[in-house]
Amino acid sequence: MADEDYEPSEEDWFKDISARGSGGNFVYQEPLYDEATGFITLTLAKAVFSAGQLKGVVGADFTIDAFCDLANSMNISKNGIVHIINRQGILLTSTEREEILKRNYFDRNKIAGGSFDRKEYLDGTPKSIIKGDSYYAVAPLGDTPWFAVAQGPMSDFTGKIRLYSLLITVLQIVLCVASAVFISYKINKNKGN
Repeated sequence: MADEDYEPSEEDWFKDISARGSGGNFVYQEPLYDEATGFITLTLAKAVFSAGQLKGVVGADFTIDAFCDLANSMNISKNGIVHIINRQGILLTSTEREEILKRNYFDRNKIAGGSFDRKEYLDGTPKSIIKGDSYYAVAPLGDTPWFAVAQGPMSDFTGKIRLYSLLITVLQIVLCVASAVFISYKINKNKGN
């Protein structure tokens, strides 16, 4: 139950959403640890206007678990992993809960050997990089300030290609040997006649 003196329009979050949501867009706030529930939550909110007049703010808080489930359901490759990060690279999702909001994606993952500019990587355009035995990819998540980043071993894609190449090579060798044996047999048979 709210205190009688409580005035939400005086709160920073209300002012922020009112200012940023004036274009009719949803406002996504960075996830934070909710002391009351003990969960990491993120807020989706929208300022409500009527005849150009601010009438209020409507919003909903979601636990980060739903966000993590979304990231974990993105199956790029067998051994690949997907994270959702903010513009600074802070992990908003992880299979390791203690990393959420604490670890920076770029600290552990040196994209393209560390030679790729972070601002360029998160410039809002989807891109992918293959460096050595690994792939890296990034795409903005709609009109949110967040990005889906993926990484994994190239062998997830090249493993079957290598197997098929090996099988074709073995088949070629077998056909060459069989042809040589057949031709030798015909030559020796013709010499005997």
